[in-house]
Amino acid sequence: MEEGKAGNSKEDFPEKEMNIDRNNNMKDNISDNTHEDEKNNPSDENQLNNNNNNNDDDDMNELLETFLQDIENITSNKEKNVEEKKLNKGDAGKEINRILEHKHSSPFEIFGIYENINMDLIKSRYRKLSILIHPDKCKIDKAAEAFHILTRAYEELQKDEIKEQYKSVYEIAKKNIIKKHQLKKKKINEINEYLNKTEEEYEITKEIQQLINEECENLLKVQKEKIEYAQNCKLANMKYVQEKEEERLKEEMEKEKEKKLWEQGRDERVNNWKNYKKENLKDEKEFHLYKNISKKKQERTQQEEQKLKNIPLTYEQNNEHKKRKKN
Repeated sequence: MEEGKAGNSKEDFPEKEMNIDRNNNMKDNISDNTHEDEKNNPSDENQLNNNNNNNDDDDMNELLETFLQDIENITSNKEKNVEEKKLNKGDAGKEINRILEHKHSSPFEIFGIYENINMDLIKSRYRKLSILIHPDKCKIDKAAEAFHILTRAYEELQKDEIKEQYKSVYEIAKKNIIKKHQLKKKKINEINEYLNKTEEEYEITKEIQQLINEECENLLKVQKEKIEYAQNCKLANMKYVQEKEEERLKEEMEKEKEKKLWEQGRDERVNNWKNYKKENLKDEKEFHLYKNISKKKQERTQQEEQKLKNIPLTYEQNNEHKKRKKN
């Protein structure tokens, strides 16, 4: 019975077995075809990978360009803010008063330019201010004086040594104000990290910037005083050396003059000496003539002694004696 059942099962499902065999053959054919295609076209996958890589590079380049553009915008922010400030006719009086108040200050204070010392920015600022306060167009009092101060400051700013002098004190002034007011540090942003910027940045407000500017003015004033003191000391030393040299030359000239006079009077001195020797010889001869004469004591005569005896001793006797002589 079992054998009959088994035989019946094989004979009953011949179509199913045929279908299974066909499916297996089709799968084998498909796999073989795919392998053959891969062998025949090995660069398809590489092309896809290359296309993907190119797309990624384009995206990275676009991101980098936008990132660098953002950096340029941030670094030039301060200059743009200054340039974008427009001056109206109503600001003329305000600017004239500001310039007159700072006429004894540095040219940077007159122009209101501090950290970003750019000649193009200075020229632009000068052009706007000069047009605004020019005495031919502006009828406000002291406009001519303010314009003269502005022009003089612009001429000084064109000198490289003036700009370098201000740059040298700006960082010192900034550090002094930061230390004095204990300013807080800014958080380091992604751009600074990308640029490897390790400098510590602080929150600089408008009031703090004004304090930094004032500190710059003080440092420049002290620096100017030191330079003037050094120059005065140098001039004083030069004057002292010159005076000493003049005294030395004067003494040498006097000595030379005395030497010439001494040389000129030599013959006269020789003749005088000869005459002196001759006179001494005469005196010596006379001395020898009277050398043997003995000394004799002077004695009074009897008459002289008698007269001395008759001289009165008292005041009364003296008066009587005088009267007798008169008689």
